[in-house]
Amino acid sequence: MRLKFVLICLLLNLVYAANNGELNQNLGDLMNKITKINNDLGKKQQKQKSLDNAINDSRVAISQSQKTLANLRKVKDADTTQVRQIAAILPNIESMTTNIQNHVKITIGLIYQQIKVIEAESASIFSGNDWQINNRKQQYLVRILNVEVTKYQQLQTKLNELNELNDKLNNELNRLNKQFGITSQKTEQLKQENQNKIDEKQALQGQIAQYKEQLSDLKHKQAVLSMLMKDIDLDEHKHKVQRSSGIKPQKTETEALNGSPLFDRKLVKPLNTSVSIAFGALRHGVKNNGVLYKARNVPVFAITDGHVAYVGVLPGLGSVVVVNHGDNYMSVYAGVIPSVTKGQSVSSGGVIANSGTDTNQPMGGVYFELRHAGVPVNPREIVE
Repeated sequence: MRLKFVLICLLLNLVYAANNGELNQNLGDLMNKITKINNDLGKKQQKQKSLDNAINDSRVAISQSQKTLANLRKVKDADTTQVRQIAAILPNIESMTTNIQNHVKITIGLIYQQIKVIEAESASIFSGNDWQINNRKQQYLVRILNVEVTKYQQLQTKLNELNELNDKLNNELNRLNKQFGITSQKTEQLKQENQNKIDEKQALQGQIAQYKEQLSDLKHKQAVLSMLMKDIDLDEHKHKVQRSSGIKPQKTETEALNGSPLFDRKLVKPLNTSVSIAFGALRHGVKNNGVLYKARNVPVFAITDGHVAYVGVLPGLGSVVVVNHGDNYMSVYAGVIPSVTKGQSVSSGGVIANSGTDTNQPMGGVYFELRHAGVPVNPREIVE
């Protein structure tokens, strides 16, 4: 008998060691995933910061380019106005200059003719003392001729200056139009590049949100696993103490009421609503270890008899209730408003919480998970 008792103790130790080893492996895997996602999240957040700086630089460049465009437009408009003014008066000046030139030519021709006549009369032997009068007339006509020539030259100079100014303004307008086009194209390019950066930032923000959700989900699983491992360690320690003292372990109230495995009992659905994410489905690239219900203000039931092992808040899940059903089975209800306390006995189908609404459901619903010896179990026989 003593040998049989020793063998049983050894088998129990092996079972607990296997459970602990499996939980430690699960925790190690989760920690590795959390570390990797944290590293990736840090890189993406750094990239987002770089994009924010690049977007700010682009906005400054766009603002400067728009100011340059405004200045170019102002100068171009002023030059255009001046060219139009010159274009409006230039035909009149050209016509006036042509008329004056013709008049000056006629006047100069007449003056030359009169000077020739005076010179001929002065050379005549019959002129006598009239040469002095003729000389005065000739000097007067020469002065008139000089005035007309000067007037003609001034008009020609003014006409040349206007034509030259008009050419310069037209060349400047052509240069401004070219520069305006280049600056406009550069401004549009800067705007497009800035929009591309904004689009990239929005996509990156979506990825960061997804990584944060994955991280929250993994941290929740880590917390649940840690809690279950702690409970199993405590149970293992209790059994070791009892075995070492020769005291036969006492069955819990639940184990006494339910001597058969969990799935041999009469089980109740945790919620009378539909499942939105099934067991094993990928949720943001992470395998779902439970099921997610869409629910608003409906009761949450204990799937079978047991006692409340935990009531509290876990990262990424909100308020959580964990019920120990014996036979190494535990059920987890997350994203709920608890109505039970730790240590309280619950009966099959008894109300242990309310689903509440979006405000208390970080995962977008009520999360239910069933574990046996720390390992997630597909609860299809319960939820279907």
